[in-house]
Amino acid sequence: AVCRAEEGNTQVHRCPFHGWGFGSDGTLVGVPFDRQIYAGTLDKPNLGLRQARVETAVGLVFATWDDDAPSLKEYLGDFQWYLEAMLCRTDNGLEVAGAPQRFVIDCNWKVLTEGFFGDAYHVLTVHQSFADIGVLSHTDTTLRQFEVSHNGHALLCFDFERLGLTGEPAEVLARMTPTGMPPELVDQVQRNLSPEQMALMAKTPPSIAGIFPTASAIFVGHVSLYSARADIRSGSSTGTSARRWSITLPCSMARWMRAVHSGTRMP
Repeated sequence: AVCRAEEGNTQVHRCPFHGWGFGSDGTLVGVPFDRQIYAGTLDKPNLGLRQARVETAVGLVFATWDDDAPSLKEYLGDFQWYLEAMLCRTDNGLEVAGAPQRFVIDCNWKVLTEGFFGDAYHVLTVHQSFADIGVLSHTDTTLRQFEVSHNGHALLCFDFERLGLTGEPAEVLARMTPTGMPPELVDQVQRNLSPEQMALMAKTPPSIAGIFPTASAIFVGHVSLYSARADIRSGSSTGTSARRWSITLPCSMARWMRAVHSGTRMP
């Protein structure tokens, strides 16, 4: 990589091996001993850094090196509707809260991805504490898996109706505020979401959303975004580097639980 820094500003990104310098737009701007070694023959305009295709959706930035890949809108398909319901609920959207947490896991990236993309079964054991405090049942699962796109994107959702939380969407959301949202902002949900998206949040609110292959979001207690990638620096060909971003507005689990217990008796 030409740039390994996690943050900061610079006008030139310098290759640590040969010392070639590239501008912020990727163009080649400097070559040590250019005249002595290359006699001025370098075709600098065609030797810049490779440009990734970059598109945005729901406040997130996506990039790909594949020139033949479909557009982001086509790739997300119907899943963008669900992302909008989860990430575009307020007038001002969401903001990243602080720097990401980074960690390396000695596993294939698919192991980490599988946990976010459809393995609700592990919740009964790994996250047993949720049942201990009443969010989940010890005898049944209230998480449901939904595949919403042929491209592999998926949702894991709570089944509020099974928890006894029923009623008009606005009424349910007033009793059980969406994850990451304080009660005073609940009115903005109706302004920003369609009636169908309101119904989704009130009946089967997503707890985990997975954008295939390696991006995920968790909506329990607060909102977190995850990404995973193969990491050769881990010393293993199967090493996976993961990053976690917390995005506001944060909501404490205690407040979340009080909302549950004020509306229903847990099974």
